[in-house]
Parts: sequence; structure tokens; C-alpha cells
Amino acid sequence: MFIRPTSAEMTLICRGVAAFLLVVVLGVSLAESQLNSMTKRNEFVQAINIKRDITGKYTAYLLGTEYSIRAVYDVARISANDRALAIEAAGHKFLIPKSINLSQFQALASIWRQQFLDEALTFKQTFAGYLKEIRQKINLYLEQYRHENR
Repeated sequence: MFIRPTSAEMTLICRGVAAFLLVVVLGVSLAESQLNSMTKRNEFVQAINIKRDITGKYTAYLLGTEYSIRAVYDVARISANDRALAIEAAGHKFLIPKSINLSQFQALASIWRQQFLDEALTFKQTFAGYLKEIRQKINLYLEQYRHENR
């Protein structure tokens, strides 16, 4: 089983890891300086370099390898014209009008009201038909029960 190391052992392990990292960084720096002197590309040696450009892209140079990460992502696009504000997000486009004509809204509201009343009347008639069928079946079952228990 795993036995917990003492503080002296942990100190020794940490010193070993630090020494290993120091040797790796020095080795990479030495190799890069040799390559730079042969190719005449860079006049300096870098082991670690982190930079950010204007577009929100982070670039980290670590021991001879370059890593890039984007920090800014487009979530939505907003555009406007004289009649509406358009928001495009997640593949959908939402239009928000800048002004509303109340006369058109009243006409639309009256159409919606009539559609609602028609649907409510249809539902009421259908529901009444279901209730009538249920009453008939309950009466039939009650009659059968009364005849069996006489």
C-alpha cells in the first residue's frame, strides 16, 4: 500500500522535480541558441513567452512549442435598420420592431380573440360529448351492478 512520505522526503522530491525542470529549460534554451546561431533567425533565446493580440488570441511559447487559444468568440450578431433591430444568435434571427402601430395590433388582437372563442366553443362541445358518453357508461354499469346484486 501507499505510505505517506515524510516532510524530508517531500522536500527531496520537490528539489528533484525543480532540478529536472531547470535542466530541461536550460537544455531547450541551449539547443535554441545553437539553432538561432546556425540559422540567424532570432537573436534571443526564449523558454517561456505568453502574449495576447488585439483579436483576443493568446499565444504561449513553452520550451520550443507554440500553443494558441482564442479568448473571444462570437455569440450573437446585432444589426439595425430604420424599422427593426435584428439579433442573430444560435442560428436564429430575432426581429424587435422599433415602433408598433396600435391600429394593426388591435386588428390582430380581435382576430386572436375570435380564434380563441372558436377554439373554446369547439373544446366545450367536444368535452360535453365526452361527458355525455361517460354518464351513459356509468349509468349502464350501475344498472348491471344493480341487476347482479338483487
